[in-house]
Amino acid sequence: MTDWRWEQLIGPKAPLWTVYLRGLPDIDPIPLPSGFARSPGCTFCEAREFVDIVVTPPRHLHVDRGFEGGVATDDSGDEGSRYVGNLSFAALRRRCPLLASTRPIELQKCVEAAWSDQTSKIQGPAGCAVIWREVCQTATVWQNGQPISESRHKVRVRITVTIRRGDSVARRTRSLGVRLREIWQADRLIAAIPALLDSAAVAAETALLPAENLYDAGSRPLLFIGGSAGLIAHEAIGHPLEADNIISGASRLAADMGHEIAPQHFTVIDHPRTVDGFGSWDIDDEGQPTRPVVLVEHGVVTGMLTHRATASTLGGSSTGHGRRLSACGPCMPRMSTTVIMPSIGDPLTDAAGLDETIVCWQVGNGYVDHDTGQVAIEIQEAALLRHGEPVARLHPFTLDADLRELLRRIGPIGQGLDLCQGICMKRGQWVRVSYGSPTLLLMAR
Repeated sequence: MTDWRWEQLIGPKAPLWTVYLRGLPDIDPIPLPSGFARSPGCTFCEAREFVDIVVTPPRHLHVDRGFEGGVATDDSGDEGSRYVGNLSFAALRRRCPLLASTRPIELQKCVEAAWSDQTSKIQGPAGCAVIWREVCQTATVWQNGQPISESRHKVRVRITVTIRRGDSVARRTRSLGVRLREIWQADRLIAAIPALLDSAAVAAETALLPAENLYDAGSRPLLFIGGSAGLIAHEAIGHPLEADNIISGASRLAADMGHEIAPQHFTVIDHPRTVDGFGSWDIDDEGQPTRPVVLVEHGVVTGMLTHRATASTLGGSSTGHGRRLSACGPCMPRMSTTVIMPSIGDPLTDAAGLDETIVCWQVGNGYVDHDTGQVAIEIQEAALLRHGEPVARLHPFTLDADLRELLRRIGPIGQGLDLCQGICMKRGQWVRVSYGSPTLLLMAR
């Protein structure tokens, strides 16, 4: 079977990060960020230093930088305070050596060279914008009067391509995010920009082609590629197995610990220390060391995500998943990098043998309703296949299914593993997360 899924539908696949699901050595606490002094009752403080580099060919470059921070004065964080300031570009680099490790001019040259190659292939007016955002968060937690600190350096490149053809306009975005631990990782991210830009351009051109509406997504098998099936694990497994949802009785999986809910080849792990994971950290926002948690093993529910309060209620120890948006928000058990583990299936071959299949390579938001047990996944980019060959592009649609039914429909799972990056919202607080999966075939109802 030819590799139609990238070349014909979304362009060449960007060189994503190799995923190492292994623990990292414990890190030594770093000094407190300058300017911070512990006030009475302080339990958590943070400093976020950031730089935004925006490149819009031809010859437009904008750099923005700044500093923000906050202090929490009790365990709930409800009395937290925040402040915002400005720092020079040089000061940012002194305070966080990895921050802005890539010179803006070098980034601009890379983007403009890649865009110059694209303009010769695109028919009609077109434009692109590349946003390179780096954030270095220094989080400090006090335990028994002693500070525990961690520096979390995240970078995300977001590429948007817009193409106009007559009265029609199409806009498509591709992004890649990672936690930087070494400067060479930034070089790998820059090296991925041409392929990401090419992918966004091909997707925008494809979006101008005629498309069909899909009225019943569950009536055909869905083939998820490029890590997109990881959103199923995030919504249908991760949120129901966050300990606060289990304790409150909201989770539909609260009574399923030790029971089989999915096929035996289905395993889901949340790993906060995944190398390069956009949602990874080594010490959580309560100062607890993180560890991977096997949420589902061979189809059986085996674990949950806890922080100190929920672990105490359940009579166990924290898994190191306590996270907060900022010092002004309460700590809650949250996901980090949630992945469906590879198996020995061959979903592509299986899909080629079916009369009709929907192939999905770009998902949007997801949602799980704890009251009804319904899971909703936004499918942003998809195509209809007949006997393994694409025949029509599909308008965006939503996959709605009962949580248990969705898990029962899990079909063959491939052997690779791709990561996607996103933002997870819970009770008004967003955090950075990653999710991923091999190629996965979701069977029809």
